[in-house]
Amino acid sequence: PEEAARGERLFAAADAARQGGRTEQALRLLAAALECTSDSRLRGAIQHARGRIELFRGRAQTARELLATEAANVESLDPDLAASMLADAALAALLAGDAEGAVEIGRRGQRAMWAQGGVAELITKLILGTALYRVGQAHEGLQLVLSAAAITEGEHGRRLEAEYLVHAAHVLTWAGEHGRARVLLRRVIDEIRTAGALGLLPFALYASSGLDIRTGRWTSAYADASEAVRLASDTDNPFWRCHALGCLALVEAGQGREEECRAHAFEALALAGSLDTEYPREIGDALGLLELGLGRPDEAIGHLEPVTRITVEEAGGQPVLARASLPDLVEAYVWSGRPLPKEMLAGLAAPAEAAESASFCALAERCRGLLAGDEEFDARFAEALRLYEFAGMPFATARTALSYGERLRRSGRRVESRVQLRAALETFLRLGAQPWAERAERELGATGETVRRRDASAAEELTPQELQIALVVARGATNREAGTALFVSPKTVEYHLSRVYRKLGVRSRTELARLAADEELVLQDEGSLAGEPARS
Repeated sequence: PEEAARGERLFAAADAARQGGRTEQALRLLAAALECTSDSRLRGAIQHARGRIELFRGRAQTARELLATEAANVESLDPDLAASMLADAALAALLAGDAEGAVEIGRRGQRAMWAQGGVAELITKLILGTALYRVGQAHEGLQLVLSAAAITEGEHGRRLEAEYLVHAAHVLTWAGEHGRARVLLRRVIDEIRTAGALGLLPFALYASSGLDIRTGRWTSAYADASEAVRLASDTDNPFWRCHALGCLALVEAGQGREEECRAHAFEALALAGSLDTEYPREIGDALGLLELGLGRPDEAIGHLEPVTRITVEEAGGQPVLARASLPDLVEAYVWSGRPLPKEMLAGLAAPAEAAESASFCALAERCRGLLAGDEEFDARFAEALRLYEFAGMPFATARTALSYGERLRRSGRRVESRVQLRAALETFLRLGAQPWAERAERELGATGETVRRRDASAAEELTPQELQIALVVARGATNREAGTALFVSPKTVEYHLSRVYRKLGVRSRTELARLAADEELVLQDEGSLAGEPARS
């Protein structure tokens, strides 16, 4: 009994170390716990914890083999534990670039489950659904992940590990359920900060940054990604540092910050080379977007085509299920004068598997608009604009309006083109998307309209750490509360806050909160989310 109790204590201590970002200490404690217990269930839980640590530090193949092997050892004794371990093994296969293998392992976990409605079923649905989407079975995949995500949003979600909740928010994001993803991430990040779980925060901040990039909150996205990079470095986690660097590079690409984008992209690629995971596709997306914005479509194709080809092959030849960067690739081909590959052209003409998702349908219509003839482009672009606006994706909306406006001008419909180009320019200026704003201005100038530039956003004057502190304080936190949330001292908060006040020309927290709201940095009403009506 004493030995068993010691094993339990060591296991609990290992979990605390893992959450605190002390990975090596957690692994040593798990090894010690394994040595002093013969209880099969506890041994299975210990091996599950070991596998998850390896998984979330980028050792995907190691995690996959460990979890799949150990799941077989406990399957007859504890089917639900085995199913959870297999779900994580499937996630490891996904991160290693083996989507088909992930589906196979996920199906095995589905068969192993004993209880319905429990944590094991929820985890299995989340990860199997993600894998099914990746291999082109989008309808079944989306149904599974949305069903699982609905459970995470309720009371059952309170029993889940934070990583699973973050994963649920992440899949809600790519499914276009941005409002639900934001509410879930807000809750999880607040809980992680309150618990001081330094090791869990980089993943959550990475997911939050990805959501904000899609929904046009680039200032917040950059702040979250910057904090994720710092914390991942502090906790020696190259995996999440690599992915957070990808978010920084994406924002920098959209804003035309070439030197910073390339530096962060190449740092991420160097880190990825030391990991046992697939090529970080968001880096290809970022470098492709950068080149396209700089007017270099052939170079953009060189970055975008490889990552798109891999994703399309995984998805059974369905380009619409590939990446959000697919329209960038199509646009690059159009601007370069090169024909789109035949297999991609045929795939775009086919109905989308994920027809129930506004964001996927918008992507398809935008691509078709770029390729459409004179009699068809109006309908395609108009539908893409309607769907992107419904999904709450401002940059994609503005890019679509820009392409539509360009096409209208070239068709001699200058008055109509100005409506689209003005709307695009306004969004580009708000986002700080300099190369795209300049392109919209040139197009407007070609229609005979004179354009006046507005001043830069106040938030653009702040460093990432100043911005992060400003965001937390603007939501009502004291200096001590902000320091606790951001893992810095109150003195550090005070120092940076004084610089924030000076740079932004404000003198109080009230003025800062008002300015933050004006700059759209703080959501004043959780109901006023993309795709959701505000509730009174």
